[in-house]
Parts: sequence; C-alpha cells; structure tokens
Amino acid sequence: MAVLTNMGITLPEVGITPGPSWATLLNAAFARVDIHDHSTGKGLLIPTAGLNLNADVPFNTYKVINAGSLNLTQQSADDGLSSTVYNKNGDLFYKNGSGAVVKITNGSGLNLSATGGFGGDYGSGDEIAKYTTSTTLYEFNKDLTTLAKIACSDLKIANFSDNTKYIQLKALSAVAGNLYLPSTLPADGELYPMVIAGTSDGAAITYAERDFAKTSSGVASSWSTTSATDDFIDDGTTDLSVSYKALAGRPVVIKLFAPTSTLAYVQMQSANSAPGADYRMPRATITLYRDGVAIRSFMWRQDLMDETTTMVFRQNPESIIFTDIPASGGTFVYKIAVKVENDGTTTGYFQANNCKMMVYSI
Repeated sequence: MAVLTNMGITLPEVGITPGPSWATLLNAAFARVDIHDHSTGKGLLIPTAGLNLNADVPFNTYKVINAGSLNLTQQSADDGLSSTVYNKNGDLFYKNGSGAVVKITNGSGLNLSATGGFGGDYGSGDEIAKYTTSTTLYEFNKDLTTLAKIACSDLKIANFSDNTKYIQLKALSAVAGNLYLPSTLPADGELYPMVIAGTSDGAAITYAERDFAKTSSGVASSWSTTSATDDFIDDGTTDLSVSYKALAGRPVVIKLFAPTSTLAYVQMQSANSAPGADYRMPRATITLYRDGVAIRSFMWRQDLMDETTTMVFRQNPESIIFTDIPASGGTFVYKIAVKVENDGTTTGYFQANNCKMMVYSI
C-alpha cells in the first residue's frame, strides 16, 4: 500500500486489499482530508499564485515577520481604520488609536514640523548636531569631527546663569562681507581697545596694543632752572620722561602730578628788582617734547607791580598738562622742558617741587 507524501494518506491496493480493510482505509483518508489546512503534513503549502485576495485579511493579533519590505499602495484619502500605517499621495501617514492622523514624511524628507523640530536639507554625509551634557554644549558638525558653519539673522547671546539679560548681534541691511574676531587674546590682566582693519574679503577686529597710564621713574623733588634755553625737568639722576606706546590718531595726555601727600607745586618766581628799574615781566615757556622734537608749548608770564618785591606765581602740578595726537602709532619718549626769559635786570626762575610725570591715552 502506498502512503501519500503531502498528507500521509494510506491508499488501498486495487485487487489486493480486501473489502473491510479497503473501507477502513477510505474512511481514514476522508477524515484526513477533512482536517487538512495546508500546514506542514496537512496538504501542500499554498503558493502566492494560488491566492486571490478579495477582502481584508485578519491576522488575529499576530505579527507580520520576515518581510523583505512593505509596498503600500498610494491612496488619495486617509485610511478608514485607526492604528494604521498607509501611503497617501506619496507620503507615509499613521492614524493613531484615537483616529488622529500623523504625517510622517514630507516629500523626500521627514516631516519634522509635526514635532516642532527643524525641517529642510540635512545633507547627505556625516552631518550631525550633538549635545554634551557635561559641558552643556551644542555642536553642529559637517562631519564627525569638523564643526559646520551657521547662517542666521539676529543673534542673542545671554549670560549662562541669567538668560534674562543678553546682547544682540545684528547686521545692518546694507552690510555684506566677513568680520573676523581677534586671533589672540590680550595678556592676562590687560585690556586693549579694539579696532577694525579692512581686508580683501571683509574686516578683522584686532586688539590695538597700547600702554596704559605710565609714570616717570624719577621725581622732581626740588628742581629749578633759570636757563634761557630749554632745560628738561630732571630730578638729578633721571629725567621726568616716559616711554609710551600710543595708537595713531588717539589722544595722549602728558601731565605733571603729585605722587605723594608731600607738598607739590610748580611755580615761577621773580627776584627783587633794583629801585627805579623798568617794569618787569618774567616769563616761562613750558614745552612738550616727543622723541626729542618740540611739539607743544605754552607760556606763563608774571607782571611785577612792585619792582622791589619778589613775586611768586604758584600752581598745582596738574596745571602743566599737554595733549598729543600722534599721526602714526608707535612707542614715543615724552619729556617736558622749561626756559625762563628775563626782562631787563630782573632774574626769575621756574621751580618744580615733588612732581612726577604721567602719560595715558583717552
């Protein structure tokens, strides 16, 4: 007797199997046929060509597994069932359990507008945006290691711990080009003014290196002169001079000042005149020198109303002050000189007491 491969049915042999046995085998065969469901051992597996679906196929809560891909037919309206994924007009949609429709794609990209995120072209390589918790830093990279450029409009920069206060960077409507930040930082404890210098493709912000307030090393504790030619104020060992680094076109102030609480002054004094002498007018010309060249000067004049009495014209050291505006930047040596002119037989002199010189920019 033969046993069929697909359903395990035993067939009687014609002319050999006796009647009762024949009937028993047929009954068993029909019973086998009655329960066949085309699963393994119960008939041939149904091939795809043998299917002609004409209604929805329930999976009885089972999953679709080992599918190579899922091809969704494009439809023009939302699916009627909830908890479904479908293709409408070329985009992927999901209708959730409440029946709300969620659009997943938008053309050739993700529909990030649905989540309130960024949309647009994110490139085709290793572009990433990442956040590091330990440094609280966001980074936009054009690849895994290189930072990307960012284009935006007005930029607000706030204090990290108080974002209610911020500065805003914005470009004028007519501005185009590049603006470069300094390539180095100032020295520790120093603060230099910033200047903008043009380049071929924009402008660069640089630190304009210049000195802060500098003072002379010496002090004119009691200096005087009767010279008719320029005599530099000197403390006896060191001139009241300052070497100062200045910026082009920026005002530089040069002045005398009192360095301590000791009495400090500058004065012009006349000597007693002979009785009956002519009217006397001692004069002192005070001149500022830059690198050995006289660049500013002014005159003090004393009118002697009493020709027999010594006359004194005394001022605070700060009354001797000059402003220089160098045309080009550089390091300059500033000094102050005094010359005294006598009228007739009157002999006068200029004196500086407890004075130093200061130079600073404004």
